[in-house]
Amino acid sequence: MFRRSTSRTDTAVVPPEVDIATVTDATFLQETAGEVALIDFWAPWCAPCRAFAPIFHGVAAQRSRTGFCFGSCNVDDNPETAALLGIQTIPTVVAFDAAGNEMARIVGVPSRHDLDALVEKAEAAR
Repeated sequence: MFRRSTSRTDTAVVPPEVDIATVTDATFLQETAGEVALIDFWAPWCAPCRAFAPIFHGVAAQRSRTGFCFGSCNVDDNPETAALLGIQTIPTVVAFDAAGNEMARIVGVPSRHDLDALVEKAEAAR
């Protein structure tokens, strides 16, 4: 029998120069309002999420700009936001326009190329 870890610690290591907002149930609307946002929905027990984290953080480090927000939402700690958006599989990356409308999403672990393409699409909406 497999046991899921009950630990709620973030396992992704984020370089200090990367500004990735921590999105919670309480801050979701604030984080996605007024700027284009790319939010990674994940959980600490999810091996694919941990494998994807360095890719997401690498793209955020290279492509972070004013008016463009990279965020991360732990679905275990923030189930209301995950339910509101219909997140059923993790990792899921969702792109929002400046008005807070969902533009696109990638379910599963995207390649660096696919994530860059999503960022390009989101940036074009600015």
